[in-house]
Amino acid sequence: MCIGIPMRVLECHGTWALAEGCQGVARVDLMLVGPQPVGSWLLVHIDTAREVIDGQRAAEIATALEALEAARAGVTVAGLFQDLEGREPQLPAHLRPQDDGDGSQPESAQRHSVGGKIYEPNPAGSTD
Repeated sequence: MCIGIPMRVLECHGTWALAEGCQGVARVDLMLVGPQPVGSWLLVHIDTAREVIDGQRAAEIATALEALEAARAGVTVAGLFQDLEGREPQLPAHLRPQDDGDGSQPESAQRHSVGGKIYEPNPAGSTD
């Protein structure tokens, strides 16, 4: 799995930049995002900037990465996934089963199992 790390540009040198993130300072390839001003936030995968992000998104990603590390270490993650706490996660709209017009759902939308847990499709019209 490839995980994007938020990094802030310290110096820009055309097609590459020195950027700092939770793992220190690294030389980052800018070929996919173009030159960026000092202070810009980048989402970096394997020393390549894939996306320019804002400071809020960088903080959200950093918090999620911190929570993953805490969970891996067996430490409680309460408060680190605030966007998920107190609700059941839902599939994004583009991944939800589509109604074919007769009220039935395609076979691909029927319940399925992953890792022993059974998943039911969202009720029709659910927006959560």
